[in-house]
Amino acid sequence: AVDAVARGCKANLRTHLKLTNTLTKDDQSPSNSLLCTMNAFIHSVVDSNFNRMVSFPAVARLYEIIGVLSPESGDNLALLYFARSLVVVMEEAVSRLGGGVEEQNNQSSRIDSRPLIPAAATAEKAA
Repeated sequence: AVDAVARGCKANLRTHLKLTNTLTKDDQSPSNSLLCTMNAFIHSVVDSNFNRMVSFPAVARLYEIIGVLSPESGDNLALLYFARSLVVVMEEAVSRLGGGVEEQNNQSSRIDSRPLIPAAATAEKAA
């Protein structure tokens, strides 16, 4: 059952992204604006096949929007924290999977080149 759901999600990814945009575009609340931005972010990354030249500006835009929203606003705290997690994971995916013209010249073109898991934590797990 899980395999069938996964196949369906993968096969309909672009359709689901378009539907999310359609369903959210009329509501201009801060949380809905964040949801629309995350959706557009995923759409641009997917459409560019994780190309760094396209995806890293989208990553930066999402970081900008997240920076404007504060947990104190309380509009939708869960969505804000989800956005923070999503952008970090997607930035890492783009840096690992993404290609682009600059790839040969600049292997470390992430917004913040620090690893997600510090080396000390990785060494502790290996021991």
